[in-house]
Amino acid sequence: MDKYKSFHVVVKFETSPDEIVEIKKAVKDFFEIEVSKMKGFISAKFHENKEQTTFLNYASWESAECLENFRTVTQTSELAKKVLQFNPESIELYHIDL
Repeated sequence: MDKYKSFHVVVKFETSPDEIVEIKKAVKDFFEIEVSKMKGFISAKFHENKEQTTFLNYASWESAECLENFRTVTQTSELAKKVLQFNPESIELYHIDL
């Protein structure tokens, strides 16, 4: 992996304090069980605001190919479908090439 290149997905959920616990569990289960074992996966970070109304997930990948493989898996994975049931506010893709 070129240490100056990375590919990222940022997923944002707008939610309520009651629902954020379910979202966090679904996202963390997906990453622990499936994503963390995928080729090219670097890391994931999870953040929520203090009001517990916004939850963000950042995932980093070694290459565009690895990121695309992840995107393909999200279309068929039952755990990914569970995450998507919470209707993310946005899903953004970023490429950093320094």
